[in-house]
Amino acid sequence: MNVTLPYGHGELAVELPPECRVKVFTRPAFEGDGRTEGERIRSALDHPIGRDLGRVVENCLARCGEPSAVIVIGDSTRGTPNSAILSPLLERMQASGVKRQNITVLIGCGKHREPFAEEINRLVDPSLVRGIRLASHRAGKNETVYLGTTSRGTPVRLNKVYVEADLRIVTGMIEPHQLCGYSGGAKGAFIGLGDEETIACNHSLLTSPMARADILEGNPMREDMEEGFGLAKADFIVNVVLDAKDQVLRAFAGTYPEAYLAGVRFARDTSRVGFEAPCNLVLVSCGGDPKDINLYQAQKALSHVESLVAPSGIVILFARCPDGPGDDGFVRWMKEARSLGSIIERFGREGFQLGAHKAFLLARNLVKARTFLVSELDEEAAGRFFFMVSSDPDDAVKKALRLLAAEGVTKPVVGVVPQGTGILLFEHGGAADAA
Repeated sequence: MNVTLPYGHGELAVELPPECRVKVFTRPAFEGDGRTEGERIRSALDHPIGRDLGRVVENCLARCGEPSAVIVIGDSTRGTPNSAILSPLLERMQASGVKRQNITVLIGCGKHREPFAEEINRLVDPSLVRGIRLASHRAGKNETVYLGTTSRGTPVRLNKVYVEADLRIVTGMIEPHQLCGYSGGAKGAFIGLGDEETIACNHSLLTSPMARADILEGNPMREDMEEGFGLAKADFIVNVVLDAKDQVLRAFAGTYPEAYLAGVRFARDTSRVGFEAPCNLVLVSCGGDPKDINLYQAQKALSHVESLVAPSGIVILFARCPDGPGDDGFVRWMKEARSLGSIIERFGREGFQLGAHKAFLLARNLVKARTFLVSELDEEAAGRFFFMVSSDPDDAVKKALRLLAAEGVTKPVVGVVPQGTGILLFEHGGAADAA
């Protein structure tokens, strides 16, 4: 049987022998309504949850006369359709009286690198932002404003341009997130526009058993974000939920948190997939570019398939990683480690450090299942990250099946997960929701 998995901007085909019992786990299919993604976003703006954008701008004009406005968008590691969101948003803002020269589109990079020039042109259609200031937030360099400290001790310092704007709009994408429940909402500004200490203190809460996908209430990371974001909340949000092909399935616009929570409910319904029993071998892709831009980002897919892997099972992660491993701190910790256990022990001993946290998360994944990596990283580099290595997808499958056969598993159940970071897998004991 042939299966295909997203890989960078394309796909990889993998041949599975006939003795394999293959289950392909995809998100539930929803009937299309014939509208383009632009039309779906416009519909959300026409039918906001809570405040209407026109009324928000009207109140701002009455208060400020000639308001400054900031629109926060995601960076190169996100698949948010920024141009499709910005087009109707800018059109309506200007029609309501916000002057083009007073608008800043701010890329929320958080601790990620700034986008390259060619990436910016992919992030935002240049014709849309002509005459508008376009800037990237740099957590270690930008001026930030201190707003207070959360009850969990996180100092809240956010981008000065955002905090001082008269009109603040946050956009983003909602999907399951391995640590804070779901992406989008407050995360776009609190993490995307936070300084290093703000991000580090919030992320230090990741060791809580409640800091995981599909949990908002009781999740310390998410609750800390919400509390901090409340000190400089947005006037309006536009969040989208994407389908398996990264097209807008539905958009949610309006007041925070009401519009966001409606988006979360929809994202949960479009992400949950059940399985009957764990699989001996799991083939998982992050979902292609930009989710597999580097290993730092690609790790997330492993956390989403943990429950699908049987004890003594094997995982093959398909992640192109054209940017290499990613964050310098992450790379340094992995290179200095003697074993996966030593990473976990060191993280507990030395405490939270940005970059090191991703080494901890990866080690936590890899101790649970033997894992092959199929990527553009050279084999020596991948080996230093404690993966079993193969640059060829069919070779990785053959090696994994040989290992299982040597352990007596001759008719393995193989789970294939093409969109690893957008799926919520759960064992329900009945027939698996598999295609």
